[in-house]
Amino acid sequence: MKKIFVMLPPEKLPTAERAGEYMRKREELCHRVEVKLGEYCEVSYLRPYGLQEYDRGDEYTRKEYLRDNLEQVLYSDYAVFGEGSTENEECRLVQHVAEAYGVPILEM
Repeated sequence: MKKIFVMLPPEKLPTAERAGEYMRKREELCHRVEVKLGEYCEVSYLRPYGLQEYDRGDEYTRKEYLRDNLEQVLYSDYAVFGEGSTENEECRLVQHVAEAYGVPILEM
């Protein structure tokens, strides 16, 4: 089973509706990856720091979010970045690290 890292651009100031939309987008992207690879995959991802604050009720800083995402991508077989990732600073940095350390990036 392949381990796939999935990253979508973080949401700012989330609401329950936006959190639900984010989760739907993430699950849809995960399904497309499994169809493309033709096998069930172990998917690793983190919620964006905004959604994490919403869920936990405390501050989850951008540095912690970035550190955790870098750790996840380095231990993955493939990386996938969702729509809008090229406009987001954190997503671009994680993508650059994936490329630099030889983690293949799946285009979806």
